[in-house]
Amino acid sequence: DKTKPTELDPNSQLTTALLQTYGDFGMMDTYRCYITGFTQHLAGGWNVSNYAGSVYADNDMMRAIWDKLYPVAVKNLTDAISRTGEDNIYLNAMLRIHKVYLMSILTDTYGDVPCFESGAGYLGQNATPAYDTQKDIYYWFFDELEACIAQLSAENGKAVTGDVSSLAGDRIAWMKYANSLRLRYAMRISDVEPAKAREEFE
Repeated sequence: DKTKPTELDPNSQLTTALLQTYGDFGMMDTYRCYITGFTQHLAGGWNVSNYAGSVYADNDMMRAIWDKLYPVAVKNLTDAISRTGEDNIYLNAMLRIHKVYLMSILTDTYGDVPCFESGAGYLGQNATPAYDTQKDIYYWFFDELEACIAQLSAENGKAVTGDVSSLAGDRIAWMKYANSLRLRYAMRISDVEPAKAREEFE
């Protein structure tokens, strides 16, 4: 198809993934109708009675997050990560941090989900990625974020042009963001993995 690009700029894929997570109008319905429904059952919110199900689980809405994140954002991030590295270390780290964040939404919502092989259908022709346990995914979060922070600490990276978030491609801001995520995830496992949570917190 001559109207389509033959090669994608990984910066553009970061932009796509960020917008598909925050700036896509369709995501508003996804978050409002399912995620926020959990906090509004007693409040009688409009989204609870009309979408998420006031007294029952609505499978059509329960799959909304899965359907929104895997086919576009996760796929773009996985592809862009595979095409960046030593030549573009800041962008590579930012792509990986955002993938951690998206995988946290997916595993917190659904439990065990495809993570380590997710989004790689085009790269490896694997249409049936393995499901990973939530514990393994969370432990990966900590290792991945630590590695990304170390990568962003280097002084020889290229400027990132595809960051349309409020962080604006600032590597120091992304390092703070990654550490904030580590703290968030440590708090989430503090009841079931107190030793690991304390280790990551400190």
